[in-house]
Amino acid sequence: MINTKNWNLILEKLYNKYGENPDVFIMYRLTSEKLILDDYIIEYLISLTNVQKDALVNHNEKVVPHYSTCSTLVAYLLGLSAINPLPPHYYCSDCKRIEFIDYDEKADSCLYDYEPCRKCNCGNTMKIDGFNIPFELYAPYDLKIKEKGVVPLKYSDYSEELKRKFLNFPFLKSSQICHLLESSTGVMNDDINFTDEFFKKRILNGNFISRSNKINEFYNDVIKKVKPTNYNEFLKIIEFGHSIDAWKNNIEYVIEIENVKLSDIPVTKEDLYNLLYNRMINCLDNEYNTVEHKAINIALKASKGYYFKNDMDSYTKEFLLNIGFDEWFISYLSKIIYLPSKAMSVIEFKYILLLTWYDIYYKEEFKKVS
Repeated sequence: MINTKNWNLILEKLYNKYGENPDVFIMYRLTSEKLILDDYIIEYLISLTNVQKDALVNHNEKVVPHYSTCSTLVAYLLGLSAINPLPPHYYCSDCKRIEFIDYDEKADSCLYDYEPCRKCNCGNTMKIDGFNIPFELYAPYDLKIKEKGVVPLKYSDYSEELKRKFLNFPFLKSSQICHLLESSTGVMNDDINFTDEFFKKRILNGNFISRSNKINEFYNDVIKKVKPTNYNEFLKIIEFGHSIDAWKNNIEYVIEIENVKLSDIPVTKEDLYNLLYNRMINCLDNEYNTVEHKAINIALKASKGYYFKNDMDSYTKEFLLNIGFDEWFISYLSKIIYLPSKAMSVIEFKYILLLTWYDIYYKEEFKKVS
């Protein structure tokens, strides 16, 4: 449990963002995290915010926390993560009105496929946010920070080893470049509109900038086969790049043979959990806790390669068939060795869009810092 001082700090951040009477769904999410996160973890998250401030003020560097941290609403409210884990929604910073985007039907949608703004009833502009990252899969908290010890409070005290443990090391360079571009262009990352058709077409055709040529080759090979039509499908391609045997020798053949759309395929453990949970809750009369437990159990086993190593048992196969999944879906889960966390893929997705946007519209500034 979280002590009163830390909980009040988190509530203050929540009220600043969503008002003093937040939507019931948001409060449910936050109180669910409260039951799981203890004070040790909260102090750890707060210490990382101090590391971020130190890196920015004293070293002019912008650092990104480890992707597991980015999955919590608490980390987002503290300013530690730029990834809002709530489902896609519009919110008004003035009157604090919030409108979720058809959550039941669009549980696996990408917020950048929607208009970035909407007119609020109060006359001001509502902005879009939310990547729909559930927290249930992190019940035994994923970071294992108690085994690693307390992190330093100053960025300068970090060794390369500690950066790899506590910071999202592969994206440190991308994060720093985007920070420098904010300073040199005056355009803040969060103010950029990615819905421009020219820009979107370029991304979906495979003409973008990412962190390595090798991963670029993989992304472009998949793009040629599936021809993504929106950002949600492009994000799935990035998720395939972080997985092990979800694409290769697996779904790549299913797409060619079966009538399966890319949007039908869960490629992260969170998306798999959401899909299973929504299907179960609509098909079964079981209580919420029973459905949630089953969805978590199957999602975690599949994402860690359990069904690949041990074969899927007949009970689970029959259960999935009974709630409407096809044979190809069962075969897909049985071949997976590893599914990534959604936050990890979302971070790379955002940096691909940001770096490509700056390269197009501020080429000279981009060349100077890249």
